[in-house]
Amino acid sequence: MKLRDLIKLGKSQNIEFSKLNIEKKIERKIDIISFITHLITFLPFIIILINIYKFISPIRIGFVLIGFTASLILILPKTNFYKNIEVHLDYLEVDNIFEIFTEYELVDHFIFSQRLTFMGNKHEIYKNSTVYEKLFGVGYVKNNKITKMIEMDYFDIFYSHGLVGFILFFSVYVYVLFNILKEKQNVSYERVMKLVSLLLIIILSLFTGHIITAPAVSLIVVIMILSLQKRTKKDILFTTVSFDVGGIETSLINLLNQFDYSKYNVEVVLERKEGLLLDRVNKNVVLTEIKVSNHNNKIIRKAINLFRKIKFIILNYHNYDCGCCYATYSLSSNVLARTASLNSSIYVHTDYTIL
Repeated sequence: MKLRDLIKLGKSQNIEFSKLNIEKKIERKIDIISFITHLITFLPFIIILINIYKFISPIRIGFVLIGFTASLILILPKTNFYKNIEVHLDYLEVDNIFEIFTEYELVDHFIFSQRLTFMGNKHEIYKNSTVYEKLFGVGYVKNNKITKMIEMDYFDIFYSHGLVGFILFFSVYVYVLFNILKEKQNVSYERVMKLVSLLLIIILSLFTGHIITAPAVSLIVVIMILSLQKRTKKDILFTTVSFDVGGIETSLINLLNQFDYSKYNVEVVLERKEGLLLDRVNKNVVLTEIKVSNHNNKIIRKAINLFRKIKFIILNYHNYDCGCCYATYSLSSNVLARTASLNSSIYVHTDYTIL
């Protein structure tokens, strides 16, 4: 007897699959939703690579893409995801994965883990409920017994809290999301990744449970949403070589002392976090070191510097409100400042204490 026949038998006689002794054989499921999730997550990297070409040679980007594609081809067949697909296709005696979608029972068990069955049971309870229960929900208890949750958040909220509860819950949700999307902010890797995460939350909550309803997980969702709200402070980035004694360094220190740090977050990226003037830098300033490699081997040196440059671009692309290169003789500082913000500039060498 094929697995699909066992499923139908269990459906018709209301038999648990553990009693049919096939629990181990269906333990691995074809996680289509997980695969779609990985594809959506990969989109930001494509967006970042499209923008990186402004600062890095297209040939180098081509090599990166070729290397990534080759790695994917070599690694994918060794992953559990790929092996799960092979095991189930063989066990179901199907030649094409899309055959699974031809029968409702297979879709319910292997993709939704019987959530469609749970939803049907909950819908029957809701359909036979009073008008009051339709408006305010049938709750989580029926006849002094806890009802099985659907584990699909949108439907759990609707059936358990009713039409009124559903509207109240998601009106706040939609209002916050609308305010986030209408805000005009610079596109950055961090913001794109958070928006993609938010998109995944919205999509996966439709198919799975305990994302926006369970306290432990929903708290993380709330924190992420709040982090997408418009910042009250402006983020300013300066790039330079070091704080050795010199006119550029003295000028930068004077400028840093003129900021109102209740309105601005200021960061200085250094090639070398050293110098006699380092102790004179305002304590509110964040100092970050991105070293330029001096390796004797030219190829290794260029590879290391390229890696550090790409890492900075991915993590900080247009992430600042203003980027300023304060050492115009440094190509690395120049590239980092232009990468960090659409609003980039170079220094004006003067004494800011007399302004």
